[in-house]
Amino acid sequence: MGRIVIAGIVAGLLVFVWGAVAHTVLLSNAGMQEPTESAQNVALAALEGSFDKEGVYLLPMMPEAAWEDDAAMARFGADAAQRPYAFVVFQPQGTNIDAGFPGLLARQAGLDVLAGLLAAFVAASIAGSLTRRALSVAAMGVFAWLTVAAPYWNWYRFPAEFIGAALIEKAVGWLLAGFVIAWFLRPRAA
Repeated sequence: MGRIVIAGIVAGLLVFVWGAVAHTVLLSNAGMQEPTESAQNVALAALEGSFDKEGVYLLPMMPEAAWEDDAAMARFGADAAQRPYAFVVFQPQGTNIDAGFPGLLARQAGLDVLAGLLAAFVAASIAGSLTRRALSVAAMGVFAWLTVAAPYWNWYRFPAEFIGAALIEKAVGWLLAGFVIAWFLRPRAA
């Protein structure tokens, strides 16, 4: 049990470090665009008084009450095809990213360690070689990508470059973590 916990912690920390490298060096802002200052100011000013509460907004979005009206759906679809689209995560209060950054890093490290622990417990139940266990953990990373990130591309039009970078981050990170876990869980010589 001790080796599993150590394997999970080390793997989670490795995924955290890999994530930092992937985000800052290899995949920096993949698919994300930097708005001009004027565009940013106009968009933020428009958002400031537009939404009444924190949440995720799809623009344009048809009111749910009209979803059963086929004619209204057809009109909305034709209109939406001619307009810009936006996926907005809205918080009415500002945030100081620099001041909150250490807390965000700590939270991400904790989440990665929890994921590493889960991966180590699953890998401990897999019989076979070091490679088989490592590939099984890598498959967990790809599974997570398929069930979380890829649907954002499919349903919410996230850029393929952004989603592809997420696949690289998850697949490589969890493959590395898988080898660490498998190494810790290898049979000990008698």
